[in-house]
Amino acid sequence: MKSRTLHQRSSGVLVPQALGASDISRVKEFLRIVPALYPGGDEWLDRRLSETLAGEAECLLIKDGCSVLGVCIVTPKPRALKISTLLVCSEARGHGVGASLLSRALEIASDKQLQETYITVAHHLAEPLTDWLVPWGFTRTALEMNRYGVGRHECVLTRLGS
Repeated sequence: MKSRTLHQRSSGVLVPQALGASDISRVKEFLRIVPALYPGGDEWLDRRLSETLAGEAECLLIKDGCSVLGVCIVTPKPRALKISTLLVCSEARGHGVGASLLSRALEIASDKQLQETYITVAHHLAEPLTDWLVPWGFTRTALEMNRYGVGRHECVLTRLGS
């Protein structure tokens, strides 16, 4: 990974960018796993990216030149912020990409004075994400059995406060 080309503040912290119309195809390619994990995932992603461009949701990304390294899609709910998607490419893990995206998502929740932030994840992918989120104040609060079909359970991790 060429860290010198990443968008960074002078402190070296990666700065997530807002989704632009020119990023749509790259983000969809980056998130190609979504339809495999969730029925109707293609349609959901198209709708969420359109809502982002309309200002109804936010899609944050970190790029290295034209390559997407990480994406976080957040949606404000009445009293909570849902992190709908948080994905970092394997080559960028351990380089602060996920931390920068999550930190910005938590700033959004704080700015909107939302009482909680939550994220859901397919149960078979939950352990590493849970381990990573616990130091950020998240706890595993639910397991939705068969949420996306028989045997396709979804874990819910929640962080109270903003």
